[in-house]
Order: sequence, then structure tokens, then C-alpha cells
Amino acid sequence: MSGNVGSGTNPVSEIFVDGVGGIVFTKGTVRLELVCASPFDSPTPEKGEPPMVPRQRLVLPLEGFLRSFGVMQNLVNKLAQEGIVKRTDRGASELSSVVTPTSAIPGESSNEQ
Repeated sequence: MSGNVGSGTNPVSEIFVDGVGGIVFTKGTVRLELVCASPFDSPTPEKGEPPMVPRQRLVLPLEGFLRSFGVMQNLVNKLAQEGIVKRTDRGASELSSVVTPTSAIPGESSNEQ
């Protein structure tokens, strides 16, 4: 899903994806495969959820990827401070800790069962 958002003479394009399905570094660029749940395909047997299918690919120079990673890490830190996500340490072999959503997000309701 995409569209133009923003105001004035410089609208910004917005694209929705459910996440990153894969990432690879090749020839000086980082390629992120952006995926969406496909309600038209058979659910995955292990989870009973629609499979994630590639929708777009985002290609960044390494420097741009590292800047983007820093921006995302800052947001994760802020969300953890506000209690929206919880940091769970894995082993020393992990590059960073895993972040999981908390059970309740302030201001939002959940209908998941």
C-alpha cells in the first residue's frame, strides 16, 4: 500500500510493509527485502498465519544503512524507556539484545487472542 502524505508542494510517499524478510550486503550496498502478509495464500502450517511474501526491495549504500540503523536503534531505546517494548538479553554471542512488544501498548487496544 502506498500513497502520498505530507503537506505543501513536497508530499512524501508512504509504503506499508509488515517487516523485513531478508537482508544481504553485496557490492557495497545493503539490500532489504520488504515483506507483507498475504491473505490470499494458504496459512503457514506451524502458525496458521498468512505467509509473508516479498513486496519490495530497499537498496541502501552501506553508509546510509548504518545511519538508518542508528535512527532505528534510537527509537527502540526510546520505546524501551517508555515501556512499550521490553529488552531481553540473549547470550554473549548475540550482536544485540532482542526486543519484544510489551503486552499492552499505551493508547492502543489489542484484539489478538
